[in-house]
Amino acid sequence: MKTAIYVRVSTENQSTESQEREISMYLTSNQIKMACAYKDYAESGKKESRPALNSLLNEVKQGKVDTLVVFKLDRAFRSLSHLLDCLKLFQKHNVKFVSIKENIDLSTPVGILMVQMLGAFAQFERSMIVERVKSGLRNAKAKGVQLGHPTKVPLSVQQQVVTLKSSGHSYTQVAAITGLKIPAIQRILARSLTDQVVTRENK
Repeated sequence: MKTAIYVRVSTENQSTESQEREISMYLTSNQIKMACAYKDYAESGKKESRPALNSLLNEVKQGKVDTLVVFKLDRAFRSLSHLLDCLKLFQKHNVKFVSIKENIDLSTPVGILMVQMLGAFAQFERSMIVERVKSGLRNAKAKGVQLGHPTKVPLSVQQQVVTLKSSGHSYTQVAAITGLKIPAIQRILARSLTDQVVTRENK
C-alpha cells in the first residue's frame, strides 16, 4: 500500500511545480516520507480519461493505494458527478482522499460531511435540469411546436402502435401488424410518452 499524489496541467508550457510544492508541505506536516506521483501534462480538465489518472484509478481498484493527495479538486475531476463517482471508489477501497485547497479529508467527519453536501448539490443540479427540460417541453407544446422527428405515419396508425405496445405486443409483433419499421415505432412511442408528460405537467 502506498501514498499517491496526482497533479495535472492543461498545456505543455505549464508546470506542476506549485501543485507539488503545496502537496509536499502537506506530506511533510503529516510525516509522510514516500509518495508515488502521477502526472498528466497537456491534458484538459474536461476529459475524464487521462493516462496518469487512469493508471492511478486502476491501482486504487487493485488495492495498491491507501492515501491519495491532490492540491485542488479540479486538477483531478472533470465534473461534480465525476468527483462523486471517484469518491465512492475511494471509499469502497478504503482510500484516504485529501484535497488541500478545499480542505477535504475523507478520514475526518468534516470531510465526510463535505462529500454528503456535494452529493446533495449534485442531486439538486439533476433536478433543475429535469425541470428545465419539462419547462421547455411545456413551452414548445403551448406554441404548437411538434416534438420529436416529423412523421408521415397516419394518426390512426400511430394510435394503433401505442395501443398494441401498451397491450403487451413486442416491437416485432407491432412491426408485423402495422407494416412499420422498429425505429419508426420507437419514435412514435417516444413522442407519445413526451405528450403524456406535457399533459400531466399542464394539469
